[in-house]
Amino acid sequence: MAATLSPLDLVHDHLREPKRCRDGYMAFCPAHADGMGQGRRSLHVWPRDDRAVQLHCFAGCETADVLAGLGLTWSDLFPDDGRSQDRPPAPHSARQAPAPDPPRRPTPTGPRRPVKYYQYGPDIRRVRYEPKSFGWEHRDDNGTWLPGRGNRPLPLYGQDRLPDDRSVEVYVTEGEKDADTLAAHGLIAVSPGSTTDPWRPEWTDVLADRPIIILGDNDAPGRKRADEIARLLMEVM
Repeated sequence: MAATLSPLDLVHDHLREPKRCRDGYMAFCPAHADGMGQGRRSLHVWPRDDRAVQLHCFAGCETADVLAGLGLTWSDLFPDDGRSQDRPPAPHSARQAPAPDPPRRPTPTGPRRPVKYYQYGPDIRRVRYEPKSFGWEHRDDNGTWLPGRGNRPLPLYGQDRLPDDRSVEVYVTEGEKDADTLAAHGLIAVSPGSTTDPWRPEWTDVLADRPIIILGDNDAPGRKRADEIARLLMEVM
């Protein structure tokens, strides 16, 4: 009788050049043109407490598309489904009709309300509202939070996480949420925030001479922003 593979082992066998991280693996995503030539892995794979496998592409690919690119199905992410080691591996190029993603909650209507604060520094933060929108707040000399940035310095989000050792890899994500997710899994990550805001020269100075992995969103603005950051950083490397 063939031995049963764990979901993580099965998924690992289908990953493209996986690299071990603290809680799982980083691999090249099969659902978009990942940076294989530059070693930019954007697909994070890790086991949950119930032994099921979680996938997240930091470029924004849907899980169904990632699974299709790996030649896997939703059921392959969960234990005790009768899979065995004599199951033939699916080629990375195999594609199948994507399974639908789980339904998303409808966006609430009405006055916006703050649901998340992203602290950039002690006196400046970005606010995530529901329905989805963003805004800035700064703290005045009396400690009161006011709308807008004021005249406060604007560091990279997560800049305080950068180590003194400049040989440590740093991930630059498009949004704060992705930076927090990477940080929660033991990786060093920062974010410039909105793609509509210009890149600041002081951010280039902060990241100069560090190994950088840029994870932009998988859309036209995200790719444009990632290319811009890469170009500016290459000028000081």
